[in-house]
Amino acid sequence: MNTFLKLVLTAVPVAATSSWVTAEWFVPGQEPVQEPAHEMDAMAIMDATMKLAVPGKEHVHLAEGVGNWNSVMRMRMDPNGPWTEGKGKSKVQKALGGRYLVEKVEYEFMGMKTEGLLVMGYDNLTKKFQSVWMDSMSTGMTYSEGVMDKDGVIEMFGTMRDVVSPKGRPFSHRTIPIDDDHFKLEMFDTIPAKPGAAMPKKPNVKVMELEYSRVK
Repeated sequence: MNTFLKLVLTAVPVAATSSWVTAEWFVPGQEPVQEPAHEMDAMAIMDATMKLAVPGKEHVHLAEGVGNWNSVMRMRMDPNGPWTEGKGKSKVQKALGGRYLVEKVEYEFMGMKTEGLLVMGYDNLTKKFQSVWMDSMSTGMTYSEGVMDKDGVIEMFGTMRDVVSPKGRPFSHRTIPIDDDHFKLEMFDTIPAKPGAAMPKKPNVKVMELEYSRVK
């Protein structure tokens, strides 16, 4: 039976000193059950929320990718198979006051032209980079999140769902800076070492890499 969690912030009179964040669990055929999830001063909630909404140094870092880019993509469907190469171009823009980047992608691979859309940001609350990818080869969105290391490499993890694994399997990708006008993206999939072998628990095979060059 599906259960839906809804967070409701209830308003209080001016004279009151606190607000409740109430969790309501809705079960089909039953009355909603309310339980207090958290009590916090209303002004403190507003202040903390406004602070979390302010873009920080991570958003400034992402904004360095704004512009037009050419890319060379290499992909392989088999861990031991050959790489197939394609070419693409991207336009990267800031959105919602610099809180997100939106990348519109066009590329040609194996004679097929494909469009893609990537939305990427940094969540001040979770302290993680987040991305959502969608393209004209599917009707599903792919979400991933991760962190940046001391060298500026952003590594993100998510769940890949396709006809091979409709319930999903782990995947990861890394964005590797080279200089102001070049960077690389590598993607890793979770693939058994051989047919019939057990599925690894984490991404183990590099299946795609893209080399980006800024268009002057």
